[in-house]
Amino acid sequence: MRDQISEAARTYDKIALKYLEKFYKPSDHIDRFISFLPKNGKVLDVGCGPGADSEYLKRKGFDVEGIDLSSKMIKLAKNRVKSIKFQVMDMRSLRYPDRYFDGLLAAFSLIHIPKKDTLKAIKELKRVLKLNGIIYLGLQGGKGEKILEEPLNPKYKIFLHLFAMREIAGLLRKNGFKILFTAKREPKNTKEFKFDKLFIIAKKLR
Repeated sequence: MRDQISEAARTYDKIALKYLEKFYKPSDHIDRFISFLPKNGKVLDVGCGPGADSEYLKRKGFDVEGIDLSSKMIKLAKNRVKSIKFQVMDMRSLRYPDRYFDGLLAAFSLIHIPKKDTLKAIKELKRVLKLNGIIYLGLQGGKGEKILEEPLNPKYKIFLHLFAMREIAGLLRKNGFKILFTAKREPKNTKEFKFDKLFIIAKKLR
């Protein structure tokens, strides 16, 4: 059976430089995420891409690590921010101890996990997050799973799992999180996928 997240990683390998040029800036609402974190806390950037959020968090005084399944993205991140540890890793199988991080930032990475593995990924993220730790998710809004043309290079295809805010909020609550913040915006340009962008920040209560 094909593994959609590995195929997505291969597509990101091919468009890594273009992605760096177009999207190297901190994620929406990252300062809101930061506002809930302890000073100098330990944060994992899940699906870090070329490292924009990792670099921003580091500059704000956090102890940051970044992971991505795209080896090219990790290479770019290492070249740009040499003071941060970046590794190729699958969010469904994290090589970290339980309750290790104060915060997890997953900006548009869960969208490449197939629906059948979403709960597994959420539970794995929860496992490495400390009690009262904070999770940030950036998602593509909608319904179902799709294979679409990659906007930065339409000759490549990429798998997307679309979410409804109610669906992801319910999943987080069911797994011991309290929702702290939600937001939504429309796509800014044609280089983004055509779906609304969803943002959710939650705290691990149990």
